[in-house]
Amino acid sequence: MADYQFTQLSDTDKCHLILIWLEASNSDGAVPNDPDFLRRRLGTKRNPNLKLFINQGWLVESASTIRLHQTETEKNKRKKEVRSTASLENVVDKNRKIAEYLASGNLDAAKRLRDT
Repeated sequence: MADYQFTQLSDTDKCHLILIWLEASNSDGAVPNDPDFLRRRLGTKRNPNLKLFINQGWLVESASTIRLHQTETEKNKRKKEVRSTASLENVVDKNRKIAEYLASGNLDAAKRLRDT
């Protein structure tokens, strides 16, 4: 979260990205690839800049959805976690806590939690 690219985002873009992460955490890491829908769903005044987030690697685009960026190691780890409901709930709780840290400006705590 102390990533240089993240720190260079505007405050609005940071907020939109964090809100997208929160929304994706409630739907197995994916949200519709529809800026108008996301604006309404996230309760923001402006559409999120999905192209920016995709171009910078924060999100991965597919035909109708965008997904959180994951490395191959993270994908394999996630497959194991999804096998049990309790593990999935832990992942959602962790993502929410990371987003809370980011929203409050506590980037170090968010990074530490992300890396655990």
